[in-house]
Amino acid sequence: MRDLRRNFAAVLLLACTTPTVADTINLNPGDSIAAAVNAASPGDEIVLAPGTYTVFGFQILAGRLTIRGSGGSAVTTIEGGGPIWFTGRRLTLEGVTIAGFGSSGYLVQGDETLFRDVVFKIGENAVLIQNDGGRCVF
Repeated sequence: MRDLRRNFAAVLLLACTTPTVADTINLNPGDSIAAAVNAASPGDEIVLAPGTYTVFGFQILAGRLTIRGSGGSAVTTIEGGGPIWFTGRRLTLEGVTIAGFGSSGYLVQGDETLFRDVVFKIGENAVLIQNDGGRCVF
């Protein structure tokens, strides 16, 4: 009888535990990166097909979010005007070229932010890193 109760408890525990599955949001040039960021949940990955994405500023607040150019920084560009703020925790930007934005630029104010294969082609005073004890890796 004790084994039956133990097995029942184990089955009940497994039934009540739902693993979180990250989604992949695929974008093509012309799609809105800002809309994808707003729709994303923690752990999601936004994948940009090769091409140019024009943005007019957005803020990334979500934690554990990846934005990745599927073809790498040589063929995937984010350009435009207005600031882009990376202010979440555990953000990754990978495989893109950031172009334009004049002096508006980017504010990196997060913990555990990772930039991998990112090329910045921007004006003066464009990248401000304000990190309060966390890690920001370029």
